[in-house]
Amino acid sequence: MSVDQRLRGFMRALLPEAATRVIRGRPLLRRLLGNGVWRVGDSVFRMGAGVFVNAYVARYLSPPGFGLLNFAAAMATLFTAIAQFGMQNVLVRELIRRPEARATIVGSALILRVVAGVASIALAVGATELLRPGDHRAAVIVLIVAAIALPRAWDVIDYDYQARIEARPVVIARNVSFVAFALTRPLLVLVHAPLAAFAFALTGEGVLATILLLRRWRTDGMTVGMSAARWVELRDLVATSWPLVIAGLSMVVYMRIDQIMLAAMMGDAGVGLFSAAVKVSEALYFLPMAAIATVAPVLTDLHRRSSAEYERQMLQVMRILVWTALAVAAIFAIFSRLIILILYGPAYAPAAAVLSIHAWIGVLVSLDYCNNQWLINEGYLKFNMYQTLAGAAVNIALNLVLIPRLGIIGAALASCAGQLAAVILLKALVPKTRRLLRLQLAAFALPLRFEHGSGTA
Repeated sequence: MSVDQRLRGFMRALLPEAATRVIRGRPLLRRLLGNGVWRVGDSVFRMGAGVFVNAYVARYLSPPGFGLLNFAAAMATLFTAIAQFGMQNVLVRELIRRPEARATIVGSALILRVVAGVASIALAVGATELLRPGDHRAAVIVLIVAAIALPRAWDVIDYDYQARIEARPVVIARNVSFVAFALTRPLLVLVHAPLAAFAFALTGEGVLATILLLRRWRTDGMTVGMSAARWVELRDLVATSWPLVIAGLSMVVYMRIDQIMLAAMMGDAGVGLFSAAVKVSEALYFLPMAAIATVAPVLTDLHRRSSAEYERQMLQVMRILVWTALAVAAIFAIFSRLIILILYGPAYAPAAAVLSIHAWIGVLVSLDYCNNQWLINEGYLKFNMYQTLAGAAVNIALNLVLIPRLGIIGAALASCAGQLAAVILLKALVPKTRRLLRLQLAAFALPLRFEHGSGTA
């Protein structure tokens, strides 16, 4: 069965009435959906395989070593969000709108990403010195992992491929690199390598992916350097992207601040236990991501054609994802101890309590992927920034209160509360998003009927 046939089958299952009507006779939509299959497949493969590789490495490093590695990754992720400059969607949009200016756009974006990458590395190491004064080992590990910001500057190549709706070259390059270093990490365990070697492996994966992608890009005849940058383009990119930088940074904060705060309050062992549980629960986030990435073009087209049909199908997608997430969360909560012991071993047994709580965040994440699609279609782009800021604020505040009292369980509860505030509660306070809130609440009901505008199911 071809990819196209599998895609049509998935669409009929998820959007049975809309899929055949909307996709038929629209080659661009079918191309968009095929492109989405490649990107979703990439994420599914990497997340699934990553769980087992991480578990094997975690057993070897023990909670303190695994905790320090994840603390470094959290610090790098936090400041890499600044280096990314929130420009992905902006750059793709501009490359589609102005293909004749591709060299200038890509060259300007590249120089901006390189400068921001250098700054993010310095900020990550500086913040580590402030949080852990005198801990030179932690600073070195953070420096090694944060260095990934430099090869990631060449993600602008990915954005260029996105603008041309060609995900295949990017997925192949990244998966070859992922497989190479997924095999390298167990070898490092077998030779009893030090922690720094695993940090280099994290950065090395990004370096190899960039090299492979650059080679493919040049094979396709797409060679652009920093010399093509123009001041006007740089200025416009900065002016357009700053709200997205804040949104991206606040998203990373409320997804990763737990690990940084745990390191400060409980040490690396607490981070290791917490991270072990989080990596398991987050591995299943590909389910809503896969569904939304696949049906997004269809939903966007429906939004343009029929408001009533759009909301009905959006509700159906939400309902399927929510109830799937509820079922998965229940299984994880019931079997959390068994899952942790099988994957990580007895040393990580306390992480079971975190998994039994953190698994329920998957329900909110499923809603959030739907939320983002709704906000994009409605043109409420800045609301995403507001909700991530709200989630980050709630998460930080509750971590300060709950971690000293409940330890890693407190961090898990704070994560849940932050997601709840961002994904659901804030929408009740903003009139223009209350319609989305009604859709969210209706998704928890089993009947498959929704009256447009009534907010009832």
